This record gives sequence, structure tokens and C-alpha cells, in this order.
Amino acid sequence: MIATWHWHFYGTLDFSQKNVIVNAKANLLKSNFYLLHLTKDTIQAVADLDLNCTGSSIDSFLGYVKLYNIDVKRNQRRLNLDSVNINSTKKMGNIN
Repeated sequence: MIATWHWHFYGTLDFSQKNVIVNAKANLLKSNFYLLHLTKDTIQAVADLDLNCTGSSIDSFLGYVKLYNIDVKRNQRRLNLDSVNINSTKKMGNIN
């Protein structure tokens, strides 16, 4: 069997509440989205992650996700990114 994911995960995932709570650092060392039937194209990625967030969907996401040292390969074409930061806060009752 071909491994589709290989990663190191340091932290916690809490599914005991309505909103999932994630507080972790992780290293995605190997991935193949095609073999997981998530994409039609061959897409592979590696990255380092820093996660501190909660939510039950993208609409209720609060916190941050930081991706570093991103290397994505799609059909033999490569994209390297230094970092991507996603941050969501609540201001006056609204998620921003």
C-alpha cells in the first residue's frame, strides 16, 4: 500500500464540544491528495503548521492557522511559498 500522508503532530484536537478545539504544531512530511481521491490531478504537498483555532465549520472558524515552508507539486509543476497566515477574530459579536 502506498502511504498517502506522513506527518508529525504535536498538540491537541478536542472533539468533545460543539466546536472542535485545535492547539497544535505539525509537520506535513508527505501527502498525496490524488491517492485520497480528493483531487483529479496528482497534487502533493509538504508544510509546517501552527494551529490555534476553534470551530465547527468555516463559517464559525475563530483563531489562526499558520503554514510555513510550503511546497506544493501539481502534475510536475511546483509552487513554493514561504508562509500563509489565516486569522479570524470576533469583534462586536461578528466573526471577522
